[in-house]
Amino acid sequence: MENVQTVGLASHPKQLKPDIAYGTAGFRTKGELLDHVMYRMGALAVLRSKLKESAIGVMITASHNPECDNGVKLVDPMGEMLQQSWEAVATKLANAEDNKLAEVLHEIIAEHQIPTGNNATVVVGRDTRQSSPALSQAVIDGVEAAGGKVEDFGILSTPQLHYLVVCKNTKGQYGQPTETGYFDKISKAFAQFRGQKASNGNYQPRIKFDGANGVGAAKMKLMADAINGSEKLSKLRSSTMA
Repeated sequence: MENVQTVGLASHPKQLKPDIAYGTAGFRTKGELLDHVMYRMGALAVLRSKLKESAIGVMITASHNPECDNGVKLVDPMGEMLQQSWEAVATKLANAEDNKLAEVLHEIIAEHQIPTGNNATVVVGRDTRQSSPALSQAVIDGVEAAGGKVEDFGILSTPQLHYLVVCKNTKGQYGQPTETGYFDKISKAFAQFRGQKASNGNYQPRIKFDGANGVGAAKMKLMADAINGSEKLSKLRSSTMA
């Protein structure tokens, strides 16, 4: 953990930034305040991965917050939000002084009896905010400084990141651990649920979509294409069977 402190001091210092708290939505604040937080959450994800002996997700996004904001949250092995008791752990690590970083990490390891010899995998995704690429790199730096393996999927929606984590930890039983696998699984389920009719007569098949400040809209276009393709395939199969 001394290496995490050394790299953090050199490249991702906290300095005089205000304290921050991990809540239900993770950490969220102005993007320019989050570099050191992202770095430390990369390191924390490694410890969580070693403890759970599973891949852990890190998503860089502030969802519906203004574009100048950003945020980060950790995703547990089965796609759950970070275990609530670890929110305080994340908060403590994010707010540690630069020269106390290794000490705090060792305290976390001791308190939670983390087997440091275990391998660690961290799955990383980010949204389309201007600050996200640099903050994603800070997470990656934290993972690597702590000795973990990074699987960087680039631009994702939050549900996609959750899906990928589950796929990794079920060795593909839940679905293929790719973005294409996500679209395939959801579009087939939608086509099966809706059936051959666009409407059951009780509603108009129109929706209003909230794109979560950018990334959601781009992914929904791809999802629409996947749904249309899945429905065409379903109709083709039905006509062939008839």
